[in-house]
Amino acid sequence: PKDVLPTPSQVAAAVATGDPRSAASATVVDHLREQYGQYGLRFTEPFVVDDGDGAVTQDASAQVGSGSMETQRELLASYFDHMIRRLRRGAEDQDKDAQSLVPPADAVAAAVASGDLNSAETAIVLDDLRSSYKTLDLDFTEPPR
Repeated sequence: PKDVLPTPSQVAAAVATGDPRSAASATVVDHLREQYGQYGLRFTEPFVVDDGDGAVTQDASAQVGSGSMETQRELLASYFDHMIRRLRRGAEDQDKDAQSLVPPADAVAAAVASGDLNSAETAIVLDDLRSSYKTLDLDFTEPPR
């Protein structure tokens, strides 16, 4: 079926951004993740390397700690956006109220504004997300370190 792959315009928009973490790129990755799930296949998250023994590390080309503060904020925003979309989709699949599981928008905004993966604000949002993923029995993908 032709809806298994992202549309050519979606792929072109993602490529045109030049940023694998842009909203357009996230749309393509989300589509692929969803299709893998429908066919019962394991989807490997981009920029994450699984060394086979369960340890997951970040690909050196995608380190959150590098770059400007604005870049770090953009990466955090993209990560949280992605994780919240996955959480909402998982809740919908289980006919559960997604809104009660999503971290408060102001907490996410504070974490993003910190631009720091190790900030107290970010830790609060990550804890909320981990808890919600556990509630839905979904696999939680830690942010790249």
